[in-house]
Amino acid sequence: MPKAKPIIDERGNEVALKGFPNPLAPASVKADPRYGIAYARAIWNAWNLQANIVANKRQKDIINRRYAEGLESVLKYLNRLDVGDTSYLNLDFSPTNRIASIVDNIVGRMMNMDYKIRCTPIDPVSLTKQDEYRRELYANMFLKQYDEQISKATGIPLIPPSAKVPEDNEEAELHLQLNYKDDLAASMEQALDFVFYDNNFEDSKKKLIRDLVVLKKGALLRYYDANKNIRVEWQDPIDIITPYSKWDDFRNVPYQAVISKYTIQEISQFETDFTEDDLFNIAKTAGSQMGNRRWAWGNSYEGYYQNAARIFGRGYDDFNVSVLRFWFKAVNNDKWEEKKNVKRGNVFDFAPVDEYYNADSKDKKVKSTIYNKATEYIYEGYWVIGTDYIWGYKMQENIERSKNGISYSPKAELPIVMIYPDIYDMENKSLVERMIPHEDQINLIHYKAQQFIMEAAPPGLAIDTSSLDEVVAGMGNGSNAMMDPKQILKLKKQTGSFVYSSVRADGSVINGSPLTPLENGIGRNFQQFILAYNHEIQLMNDVIGYNSAVDASSPDKEALVGNQKLAVQASMNVLRPLTNTMLRIVEKTADRLSLMIQDVCEFGDGLQGFVPAIGLQSVKAIKAGKELSLAQFGIKIELLPDEEEKQDLMQMINMGLQTGSLKPSDVILIKEYMKSSVKLAAQLLVLREKRNIKEAQSTKQQDSQMNAQVQAQAAQMAEQARQQTLAMEMQSKMQELQLEGQVKSQLSAQEHQQKMQQIQLQLQLANQGKKEVAEITHEQSFSTMAFQNALSAPQQQEMTPEGNL
Repeated sequence: MPKAKPIIDERGNEVALKGFPNPLAPASVKADPRYGIAYARAIWNAWNLQANIVANKRQKDIINRRYAEGLESVLKYLNRLDVGDTSYLNLDFSPTNRIASIVDNIVGRMMNMDYKIRCTPIDPVSLTKQDEYRRELYANMFLKQYDEQISKATGIPLIPPSAKVPEDNEEAELHLQLNYKDDLAASMEQALDFVFYDNNFEDSKKKLIRDLVVLKKGALLRYYDANKNIRVEWQDPIDIITPYSKWDDFRNVPYQAVISKYTIQEISQFETDFTEDDLFNIAKTAGSQMGNRRWAWGNSYEGYYQNAARIFGRGYDDFNVSVLRFWFKAVNNDKWEEKKNVKRGNVFDFAPVDEYYNADSKDKKVKSTIYNKATEYIYEGYWVIGTDYIWGYKMQENIERSKNGISYSPKAELPIVMIYPDIYDMENKSLVERMIPHEDQINLIHYKAQQFIMEAAPPGLAIDTSSLDEVVAGMGNGSNAMMDPKQILKLKKQTGSFVYSSVRADGSVINGSPLTPLENGIGRNFQQFILAYNHEIQLMNDVIGYNSAVDASSPDKEALVGNQKLAVQASMNVLRPLTNTMLRIVEKTADRLSLMIQDVCEFGDGLQGFVPAIGLQSVKAIKAGKELSLAQFGIKIELLPDEEEKQDLMQMINMGLQTGSLKPSDVILIKEYMKSSVKLAAQLLVLREKRNIKEAQSTKQQDSQMNAQVQAQAAQMAEQARQQTLAMEMQSKMQELQLEGQVKSQLSAQEHQQKMQQIQLQLQLANQGKKEVAEITHEQSFSTMAFQNALSAPQQQEMTPEGNL
């Protein structure tokens, strides 16, 4: 290979490329592909300096994966059994695959944990909008007490009919969490969902979860493809190269690299500037390696081309070549020149200038001010390992940057989000690695049990030939014919019985049974294998803290309910750290993707894919947020409720329905929110219960007041009826007294008239004679008495005898 020429900067100085090149070199030097080759070679050499450690780590991860698939090597078991030649053993050495089944169970459980990406605006403009809406809710709560009175007086309501009026502060805050969503945040959530869907993230998610269980490592890679579309995909941790870090998320590393394999044909499509001679030399370095065939095309491309390439094309197109895809951070000193623009009214313009630009140059008529800013950039490329060939080397075009106040952050993030939880000195131990010793022991027990079964003899009979001398024949030539042992055995197997004598011909007793059944060769010792097998399974569960026998979808019917719940809870506690790690990786990736989405919507690269997916208005909202307010989002991943959480909440809902503290309309709303957040649904349940209890108490109080009013009205009506009765009685008495007075008055007047008439009669009698006067007086007195009796007939019972004449 030709020796690489040294790099000379613009000042004529040679740039040293030994080891890691100077990270503070000028940007023009860093843009040279030779700088990229030097950096990639330094990454590779640093990694190979710890070849033994790296090889052991890589081999450990590969072994863990083989165990997780049930593909572990059986050679270790042959050595432990010390069987040597296995031609007579006839054992099945297939592993029992206990680890594989546990891994599949754990991965399935974690895959069933659905989550939702939540975008919360944290920029000042969005927070101001949220505060305004909060103040509007609290203002409606305050104006509610005056709304009815003022509406009646003026005819104009203080609160619009469609406005939300919370009952208290708790309901106001819950309403903000449940119902308030900034347009920009909603648009960003839609865009993130589309990016993950467009990249078939479910496949990457499954591989990510499996890596966390098997390797206790996880990584996702994000980048722009050739069409400027956003890509996010799973990255194999085994192939990742990073420097030493104490952080489990490698936040402080200056570079990342991935070992990949590409065919010569793929490389020719990636980099069209490679000549056929270049491809020939690259393929030559890979001959007899990585499964490639032996190199058989000579030492120069010219001879190969003359002999075969013109007719058959490249015969090494399928050769695999090791390629290092790398990214590294570099700090560049950005310069801007500030100078007056006379044409625009002496305003100051800022323009980027060259790194060697001198503002105080003598040939400049007007001096200007230069501003410097140290900014991190990301450089990337593909290096064919062990060669001087590189392609795709450049500074990243779109470097997503977070916001720091009102400006962009000078910090840049490497594209691989990787977390190795609980690392110590760059190492940790996965669940699979903890289970491997017990898996090995289980396999040995399994092989020994097979061997024991194969060597076990079938059940048989122990025959005492001396006891068969006096056995009477049950068949054959005459009743006294004797049977030989073979015939007796045949009779026992075919009929299940045989005939023999317990005494000899001379009458002596025969001691012993002629046939004694024998057990098979397994016997009771086989139970020891079962006990040992179960013991290792229990130890396997203990070392990982996960009960592999518990499955929430099909619980043990014989287990007590409390024990079953405790076992399930313990299993979920083991999965929680891995689940949190998975959510951290997705969360950090989504946070960077949100910046990439804003860049795409602002600059238009790949914009056509977002418009039909999330709508033009949502794209405009994201773009406006990027341009005007530098919108920032707090990206959080929320786990959606699982079936157990939903079941617990449903029990509370049913209790609320039974006690009457919840209404059917409340249940419908709570179930709707339960789909996304059990926490918010529970808060809504508590709030609705409080409101319903308060309404019930108010209704009860109103009913009590109404009952009191009814009773008061009834008492008042009863009193009024009694008063009316008394009044009627008094009126009746008054009428009686009045009538009695009238009668008495009439009688008094009549008596007075009669007396006057008597006086007149007496005078007449005096004139006409005493006799006539006496007769006339007698007759008139009789008629007067009859008249009085007629008038006072109803009151005869009150008249005294003295009243009669």
